[in-house]
Amino acid sequence: MTDPSETRVVATAAELVGLVELEDVIFYNVTSARRDEPGPEQPSQVMQVFVQHDGPRLEVRVQVQVDTEDGRYLVDVSARFTTGETMVASDEVKQEFVERVGVMTVYPYIRETITTNAAKMRLVQPLMQLLRAGEAKLTPHPGGDRSGGDGP
Repeated sequence: MTDPSETRVVATAAELVGLVELEDVIFYNVTSARRDEPGPEQPSQVMQVFVQHDGPRLEVRVQVQVDTEDGRYLVDVSARFTTGETMVASDEVKQEFVERVGVMTVYPYIRETITTNAAKMRLVQPLMQLLRAGEAKLTPHPGGDRSGGDGP
């Protein structure tokens, strides 16, 4: 570990992956699962992805809404990563990390939450779309800053 007063400059997403540890997975919303009026025959899935970076901590927050023929589900969960040292990285480095690592970290939690809620409600369990690395894109913040702020 380096001197806490020093700031480490991270040049690539690969370097960032080598530095971070998963500190926590935090659910913000798992309560939104409901029976709905007949909806689309084919399930629809909308995903929003946000990132917050504060010194040694990087938090990737993902919100997914799935609408099915008989239900609507909303899950909001984040993965909190830490480096143990203050670091800075370009927006491009953070974006690549978020889209290739951060989202992939929380996606199994999202899938399990939606499937479990559907089973509890005795609804058809939606088959979540396959998510490939790089497909989930960082959601722009309203002010244009893609990597700052508190997300939703």
